[in-house]
Amino acid sequence: MCRRIMWLLAATLLYPCLAFAQAPVAPSASQLPDFKLPLGATKPAPTGPPHTCPYPPVSIGSNDSGITVIGMKVSPAGTVEDSVIVRSSGSPQLDYASQLCVKAWLYTPATRDGQPIEAWLPAEINWHMNHRGAAKLALPADIVRPPRRKFRANKCEWWHYHKTSGVLLAFYVEQDGTVANPGILKSSGDPAVDKDALDCVILRAYEPATQNGKPVEVRLTERMF
Repeated sequence: MCRRIMWLLAATLLYPCLAFAQAPVAPSASQLPDFKLPLGATKPAPTGPPHTCPYPPVSIGSNDSGITVIGMKVSPAGTVEDSVIVRSSGSPQLDYASQLCVKAWLYTPATRDGQPIEAWLPAEINWHMNHRGAAKLALPADIVRPPRRKFRANKCEWWHYHKTSGVLLAFYVEQDGTVANPGILKSSGDPAVDKDALDCVILRAYEPATQNGKPVEVRLTERMF
C-alpha cells in the first residue's frame, strides 16, 4: 500500500513536467483562423521597425531550432491583437517566444472600401542558434539581421528570477547598439520589480541589427525575470 501511494505521489508530481516538455499541438483545421480576405480588401503590410525576433535565452542551453508557423490577428489600428500557433517548431519555448515577438510587430492594416479592417495574417519564424544566441532567419539577403547581445546577461537580470511571473518589455536597439525607450507591455504586478526591469534592460549592449550591411534601429520584445 505504501509503495502504491508513493508511486501515485511521484506520478502526480512529475505529470506537469512531462506535459510541459511536450511540443504544443497545432490546432485542427476547424480551429485555424481564416486567412482569406473579404472580396476587394487589401492585405496588411509590414511597417515600423523591422520584424525580427531575438533567440530566447531559455533555449540557448538546449540549442533548439525549427520553424514556427504563426497566425496573427492584425487590428484596424495595425497592431497584433492575437496570435495562434498554426504549426509548431517542436519546441514549446520557441513557439512561446514567437507569440511574444509578434506582439511588437506593426502593420498598415487591411482595408476594404477605404476603411481599415481586422484581418488574419500568417508568418513563418525560422529559429536557429548561432554562437551569440540570436535568431538566424532564413530570409533574403536584404532582410534585417537581428541584433546580438555582446554579453550573455547582466547581474540585474537575475535579481527576481523565479520570484515573479516576469515583466514583458518592449524596447528599441539603436544603430549604435544601445537600448532606448523601454516600456512595459505586461507588468509583473510589483512596481518595484517593473522598475528594476526597465533600469536593467537599459544597461544592455548589442551588436546592432543590420540591413544590407548597415546598422538599423529595431524594436524588440522580451520577458525579463
